[in-house]
Amino acid sequence: RTGFEQCRARAGVNGGDALLRATSLLNEAIKKDPGFARAWSSLSMAYAWMPQYIDIDRVEAFEKAKEYSREAARLDPTLGEHFAGLSVVYMYLREYQKSLECAEHAVSLEPNDATVRRVVAISFAFYGYPERTEDHIAEAIRIDPTSGMELAWAGEHAFMYANFDEARVFAQRAVDLGCGFANRVLAEIHLMAGERQAAIDCFRKAMNRSGLLLSERGVEILSLAFGGKRND
Repeated sequence: RTGFEQCRARAGVNGGDALLRATSLLNEAIKKDPGFARAWSSLSMAYAWMPQYIDIDRVEAFEKAKEYSREAARLDPTLGEHFAGLSVVYMYLREYQKSLECAEHAVSLEPNDATVRRVVAISFAFYGYPERTEDHIAEAIRIDPTSGMELAWAGEHAFMYANFDEARVFAQRAVDLGCGFANRVLAEIHLMAGERQAAIDCFRKAMNRSGLLLSERGVEILSLAFGGKRND
């Protein structure tokens, strides 16, 4: 990949430190060339994910994601990446129809972009569309088979539907490619297999390598790993 594509990949990856590095690089790109539409688009994506991994006000982050999306669309109406980011923004704001509309629009504009496909898959997974989720994840992996994030989310999706062996294979491949988030998926798999220590180790790696904030789901995983009871 080019240096810019590496920067852009960091903007779409689930990791606090990587996200901050990407945001800094993208802001530098915009200062040098305010007409660089792709940088605006990637910044929009970065801010869409930021509240999950960095201690930042969610309203502020989402407003920036929308602002940068508008600028990207003004400069280049053929870009779909920032619409994929907006699908995440509206998902967390519980504006479901807007989220799905942005997801559909993102794919229509950039069907051969792995990041777009992966993020759209996450939106469809959230809304309970397993077939469409699988289609977008498979396409993301086909487009970029060397990306750990695509494989990690394939593992997450397989885990959600109790395909544990398949989930383990995908997650391990993602870990081998250096994807810290995939360790969280492996932690869940180890818990289901009763492998508490392995689950704890993987969860710690996920926290250390991806900078993931301790979400409610993270607290639940850690509680289960240490022998706590699940709150249904």
